[in-house]
Amino acid sequence: MSLLAAAHNLRGFATVPLRAGETVLVQLAIGFTRILMPSAVSTPAVASRYLNRRGASWPAALGTVSAAQLAQLIVTTLIVAVLSVTSGSGGMHVSPRTIALVVAAVLVVVVVLVLIARRSAVVRRALHGAATSWATLRVHARQHPGALPWASSRPPP
Repeated sequence: MSLLAAAHNLRGFATVPLRAGETVLVQLAIGFTRILMPSAVSTPAVASRYLNRRGASWPAALGTVSAAQLAQLIVTTLIVAVLSVTSGSGGMHVSPRTIALVVAAVLVVVVVLVLIARRSAVVRRALHGAATSWATLRVHARQHPGALPWASSRPPP
């Protein structure tokens, strides 16, 4: 089941059409390479190479893998946070006020870090690259309105 979810995640962010069966096999290969090397190395290496061979440029392939992994991290973090607050024996109760304070503190830290980081030339270049990638994704979405990326009937390049 996790292979199917990982394949769906990669296909959802890809700007090139990907076959479902091949993408699941790529996820299986990624799982095998995790035996030999850390997940932070194997996933980007194999997935970006697969996307490049399917017709995506290297920057687009790396951006796709980065976006897919970021989305996976955010969703996993949210699920773990919700489960940690709602599960348990009832001995620990977290009040809504405490949750609101934690969320506000995290937002303040993020804003401060962004304001500090924007002064860095490296961060400015990275933000410019992210804005360019976002614009490319918007153009892709406009060209294929309402189309599901995984339901494409076009043959891959």
